[in-house]
Amino acid sequence: MMKLLAVIALALSLWAYPLAAKADCSGSGLAFTCDNTSTAAQISSAISSASDTAVVTLEAGTYTLTGLIDLTPRNGITVICETVQACTLSRANDIFYLNPINTTITALTRISGFILTGAVGTAKIWLFGQNNIEKLRIDHNKFDMAAGSIAILIGGAGADGVAYGVIDHNLFISTTGNFAALSNIGGNGVAWPTGLLGLMRGRRRYWPEEQPSTPSTAAILCTARFRGAPLY
Repeated sequence: MMKLLAVIALALSLWAYPLAAKADCSGSGLAFTCDNTSTAAQISSAISSASDTAVVTLEAGTYTLTGLIDLTPRNGITVICETVQACTLSRANDIFYLNPINTTITALTRISGFILTGAVGTAKIWLFGQNNIEKLRIDHNKFDMAAGSIAILIGGAGADGVAYGVIDHNLFISTTGNFAALSNIGGNGVAWPTGLLGLMRGRRRYWPEEQPSTPSTAAILCTARFRGAPLY
């Protein structure tokens, strides 16, 4: 009888081990990983616990999110899928969020390798820029957009901050209607500074490699600019 109980106890411990091995997000310092059971709150907690310029890598899979992934605590952070477009992040609202930018962000902020989808919110990536973002890269993502939604929103009404960087190798699609790939709502109502009038070109302009794709009944608005917001 004792041997039978010991065998049962061992079997139960081996059965439970794979469940215990799922750690959601783990790491320290400059490197964190999150498995595909992680919530937005757990991913945000990893970002908050990481050092500036850290890399947070998400495991391939589908993440059905009920909250924001908050980039705010860090002066520079990379959030990346372990395999390009193998991580689907779905939420009926904003997904990546940086607000407020209380001081200039001098280190690289990067969002890379995701499929971003879900119903209308403010934007799938919202960077509220009352101070500058000096190094920004949004790359190798697929934006599967709902009608009337915004893929990337930079700035905020009444804010002066600007973003320097590149948005490259992304795919923007919609099967339901019109949407905007990029909306810039900063600028605080002032005229464009001298030298910033070169839309869609110049050493800091970033649209030539994008791949907008929509059905014939839909239209894509590549950029929308409000309140004198500069486009670098």
